[in-house]
Amino acid sequence: MPISLGAKILSLKQFAKLRPKLKGKIVMTSGGFDPIHPGHISCFIESKRLGDILVVAVNGDAFLKVKKGTSFQDLKTRALIVSGIRGVDYVVPFEAPGDVSAAKALAAIQPHLYTKGGNRVGSSHMPKGDLDAFKKYHIQVKYRVGIDKVWSSSDFLEQWVAFRTQDPEAIKRVKEFYKLSYAGLEPRHAKRSGPRPERRGYAGLKKKR
Repeated sequence: MPISLGAKILSLKQFAKLRPKLKGKIVMTSGGFDPIHPGHISCFIESKRLGDILVVAVNGDAFLKVKKGTSFQDLKTRALIVSGIRGVDYVVPFEAPGDVSAAKALAAIQPHLYTKGGNRVGSSHMPKGDLDAFKKYHIQVKYRVGIDKVWSSSDFLEQWVAFRTQDPEAIKRVKEFYKLSYAGLEPRHAKRSGPRPERRGYAGLKKKR
């Protein structure tokens, strides 16, 4: 078994073998978590409250290569980080080259409930492979679990590239991200008490000499 910071890290094959022995409601969530941020952790916390056993499937490096060109942290590192988060019972890292869905993990884990955080609001935002697995294994799905999408792993990295390189195009992309993201988030924040998230990012991108 791989080194762990708390939760057990199992392969798809190992978890599939263990699955019949597990008692209680199994909740699964998945993602790249590259790098992990408060939105991810809030999804884990809320997901755990929805069942008895929380399984986090961590998408492989091939998935991140398709999604954003490359991974920032490799699969082994990301799985290890997730294993140290309170409330997570099992971590299942998996590679599925050429497949951006979590279908392979869903087939092995077969949870009672699958959760998605961030801004996904329905099945129209899900890969066909996931939808087929939900139907085949009778998996319930709950969307928008955890804090509304305020953070973005890709944007954190974009900010860092913009700061380090001072590339005008990178800085422009960061500015555009915040312009679009906060325009969409305004109605939700208006309903909340307390301060809104800080519009960090491009205001401080100028590198100190």
